[in-house]
Amino acid sequence: MLIASMTYEEIYREIRNDFGDVLARYRQNVKPAIGKLARKSSRYPVRHVYEWEHPRSHNAYYYFTIVKKHSLWDKPEITVFCEVEQKDGKEIIVPAIGKDIYTLGDTLIISVFQPHFLKRYAERFIEDEEFKEDRVIYLLMRNAYAISLGEKHASDKELQKIDPELSNESLLNFDGLCLGKRSKENRNIIIYKTFIPINRLHPEQYAVVMHEYLQLYYTAACRDYPQCQTTIKQICDEGIEKMTKILSKESTLTHDEKLRAYTDEYEQTCRKLCEYIIL
Repeated sequence: MLIASMTYEEIYREIRNDFGDVLARYRQNVKPAIGKLARKSSRYPVRHVYEWEHPRSHNAYYYFTIVKKHSLWDKPEITVFCEVEQKDGKEIIVPAIGKDIYTLGDTLIISVFQPHFLKRYAERFIEDEEFKEDRVIYLLMRNAYAISLGEKHASDKELQKIDPELSNESLLNFDGLCLGKRSKENRNIIIYKTFIPINRLHPEQYAVVMHEYLQLYYTAACRDYPQCQTTIKQICDEGIEKMTKILSKESTLTHDEKLRAYTDEYEQTCRKLCEYIIL
């Protein structure tokens, strides 16, 4: 059972022993249940959290599921997580199958969101003076789409300005940047310590992040509408080309004008994608 006195390596081994059963539970019980709930619903997105206690380890696992529309009732987005009670608050552990950074083979990766991270997320994104852990966890876990910037932008000068140590392993979701670092003992353990919302980034940092947002949007759209992939790619490529020109050295725009123009172009690209998909 996960307890506060465990090291992250011990937590990793405990979850690894459970994870095959966690995935089996999802396929056999959770996925059919959220699918049934989504088919009956008249309002979308449909969100539901399922809890399951592993019979051997007695670890409680939570399945945060989202179905965005009726046609995707059998393709829910899911985030699995568990909680560890620390002295200064809850610590969130998110296990997932990812790529080992050395072998590139599939392996278990756990993301650790420390209590300090949850407090910063509440202060900077939710902007709520009354810190409510369960609400903060709910909002954070709703981000089924998240990508690591650590592997792609570990040396990016603009992200390094945020925090030279933590920005070596940053995670982008739809709320902002989660900053942390990999464990020295186990590179498949990523510890996130603080959070920066999008509106607190400098324009160049903002540009790096928005480019990744568009890549996220592109990946999601291609997954949900594979028959439209060629046109979706064309719209995204055209948008990225225009946004790149806005931030080029040849541009005569001021710093703030670049930020506004970049944001406008990003929104127009997303709007084109939506209009194309809907039509």
